[in-house]
Amino acid sequence: MTDKSEVLVFKTGDEISIMRGKHRGATATVVDYSAGPAEYAVQFADGSFGVINAVNVRVPDEPSITASELASAFGTDAGNVPDQVWVRMEALAPGITDRIVLVQV
Repeated sequence: MTDKSEVLVFKTGDEISIMRGKHRGATATVVDYSAGPAEYAVQFADGSFGVINAVNVRVPDEPSITASELASAFGTDAGNVPDQVWVRMEALAPGITDRIVLVQV
């Protein structure tokens, strides 16, 4: 067992991604954990449970969204968003507000 596998970095309720094995690519929620050997009891989206070795998990990728998807999510409510929100969004993702067009009908 390597030092890395002995370290538990997630706790109950955390979402993790499985990197290897039968559930590779799946995302699950930690329901319990064991320090020796370092393992996580997890629940998958379909409601099933599994036990995953600590070296086989990582933090899930941060979700991303395109400017078009963001604009679609706002829909007709974009005109009601305060100007300060658009300024903050532009600061976080320069150019993103260039792709959002407010249309009045």
